[in-house]
Amino acid sequence: MKRIVNSIIRLFSPIAEVILLEGSYAWNGNKVGSDMDIEIVVKSFAHLERNLFKIRESSLLNAIKNCLLEVNCDTTHKIIQTKIAIERVMISVRILEFDTFKVATHVNLTNLEESLYFTSVRDSVRLGQSEFYFQRNFNGFIMPFRKKWKVKGDKQITWVPVALLDSFGRFYPGSILDRYISSPKILYDKSGTAQDFFGFLNECILSRFLYEKEQNILAKDAKAYKCLSHWDQLPNNIQKEILTKMAGHLYDD
Repeated sequence: MKRIVNSIIRLFSPIAEVILLEGSYAWNGNKVGSDMDIEIVVKSFAHLERNLFKIRESSLLNAIKNCLLEVNCDTTHKIIQTKIAIERVMISVRILEFDTFKVATHVNLTNLEESLYFTSVRDSVRLGQSEFYFQRNFNGFIMPFRKKWKVKGDKQITWVPVALLDSFGRFYPGSILDRYISSPKILYDKSGTAQDFFGFLNECILSRFLYEKEQNILAKDAKAYKCLSHWDQLPNNIQKEILTKMAGHLYDD
């Protein structure tokens, strides 16, 4: 697996700003058969297309080229996602535009007034998925949200939630926030700024947490701290930092 990761880094480092390892491998929770989730951040899709010829041909690259055809047809797509088997290992690769990455990590959650989505494109249709997904908000309340996706030719277009608000205006961290707050491993960082993005996002989420506490939205039960679906997988130092800040805020009075 390490050899496969290294080959992906060599393949994309000439055009990538950041390459991340996510999912179970990033949290050291992988099992036999677990797939590997890689996210690649580029300056722009145009920049990616201009530099494709610099990357050697590979089965992975061919799959991404197929996805790029979909992006050319619709400029609202901000994420390219494809899955391909490399030596019998399923690799999920997402390519994210650099400007969009900054928008996602700098969104002010304390002033969020509407749900926020990214668009993901798969180069194959995902069969058998459920109509709903479930997100937990800051008071531990689980809410079903209807999935947003459609099939266009042999592509599947999915709107991936960054942050969600229910009909009462309560905030739910979406899968994008779960991914970043769960501390992905930085495999490659050209400018050295990726960690700053994650730190800023931590502050945004904590601010939203404290805002909802001030509005008496949170329950006093400890389960309120499980606002993120991957809380148990957060590194201990990040858990401690968040709880310390919360404790300081809760007992200031």
